[in-house]
Amino acid sequence: YLLNIWSSWCVPCKQEHPILLNLGKNKNIEIIGINYKDTKTNAKFFLSELGNPYKKIIFDKEGVKAIEWGAYGVPESFLIKDGMIIRRYIGPLNQKLFNEINQLIK
Repeated sequence: YLLNIWSSWCVPCKQEHPILLNLGKNKNIEIIGINYKDTKTNAKFFLSELGNPYKKIIFDKEGVKAIEWGAYGVPESFLIKDGMIIRRYIGPLNQKLFNEINQLIK
C-alpha cells in the first residue's frame, strides 16, 4: 500500500492529488492517507472537491502520527510491501514517480 501524508492547506498536496487518484484506480495498491495538522471539515471539503483516492484516512490533528513515521512535512509518501517500507517519497508525487510506483507494484 501507499501511505500518503497530506493536508488540505498544502499546495503541493493539491498538485500531487491527480497522481493519487490515478494510482487509486490500480487494483494492486491501496492508498492510506494521514491527514496532517488539519481539520476534518477542511479535509472533507478538499476530498469532496478533488476526489478521494484513500481507502482509509487517519486524522493526525497534532502531527504525532506523521512524526512517528519520520516525516519531514507534507506531502510525503511511503510505499509499503509485506510490512516493509520499500520506497519513501519526500515532496509531491509526479508522473515519473507514478510510473516508478506502477512498475514496483506489478
